[in-house]
Amino acid sequence: EEMLKLYNYCKMNNYKSMVVFSGGGLHYYVYTSNGNKLKNPKQALTNVHLAIIKATGISTDTSLVGDLSQLIRIPGTRNIKRKRWCCFIDEDDIKQGFEYIQKYAEENRFGQDRKSVV
Repeated sequence: EEMLKLYNYCKMNNYKSMVVFSGGGLHYYVYTSNGNKLKNPKQALTNVHLAIIKATGISTDTSLVGDLSQLIRIPGTRNIKRKRWCCFIDEDDIKQGFEYIQKYAEENRFGQDRKSVV
């Protein structure tokens, strides 16, 4: 439900974004421009995280707010620990729920005709 709120918020605001299942959890990425020109990227990221949390009313792991070290697991790679594949997730998958996504990721589906960017 939280991921769907975030997905709909980004879609409504025409934010280019994508959802990735890492094999363990869902990760939401919003594309930005000129990020390399920011004077204080950590503070900028924190501000954006907090603004989106406030605008959507979602609950999230606040220990990750503003964390620049959070890198994306590459879709199509295997999460050995969880025995699942990292894959792009779309709105239909989100609506099916987390258990569906976990089951979906048991097979490598990378390269299938799936929308990877909202």
